Amino acid sequence: LMSDQTDRIDRGIRNANIHAPKMTMSDLQAAKAEYEQATLSWTPEGRGEASYRVFRSDSPDGPYAQIAEPPLCSYLDASAEPGRPYFYTIQAVSPLGSESPISNHDSGYRALGAAVLTASKGSLSTGIDLSWTDVAYAKKYQLFRSSSETGPFSLIASPSSPPFADTSADILGGNLSRDFFYKISAVSAYGVEG
Repeated sequence: LMSDQTDRIDRGIRNANIHAPKMTMSDLQAAKAEYEQATLSWTPEGRGEASYRVFRSDSPDGPYAQIAEPPLCSYLDASAEPGRPYFYTIQAVSPLGSESPISNHDSGYRALGAAVLTASKGSLSTGIDLSWTDVAYAKKYQLFRSSSETGPFSLIASPSSPPFADTSADILGGNLSRDFFYKISAVSAYGVEG
């Protein structure tokens, strides 16, 4: 009788209903040329989950491959290529191996590093020379200029590598005795800005 009761309890746990967790994604931004990771977090709807399987794909329609099985309701995907969008789903797993349905998918990416920009004083004949540190996985860079430190900034060029001579700066003021302010953004082959 004891064995029969234990068997019923065991079957009840194994067949427990584990709900698909709701998942949300947040993207971390790179700072000081350091790589970050895509951060996934979700809220479980069921009880008794032992772990969660994290799946990743290049497409929302899949195919998805399992990349981790964390015990908590979050995961840091440091293996993602910076600047490349990915799609993620998760699945809850009970202590006895029962699986929930696959969750909704959400997208995220690992941010590109930040380029460090330097500018020369320039002259009327040569313009302002801009140089920056190369960022891994950057396909191109977007250079922005303003005559004010607070903006607004306008896109002036999208070179694929440093350096760049801003020869149009002298057209704006007639001379280079005034200051110009620049910003730079790295852009991946997938169009993700860093």
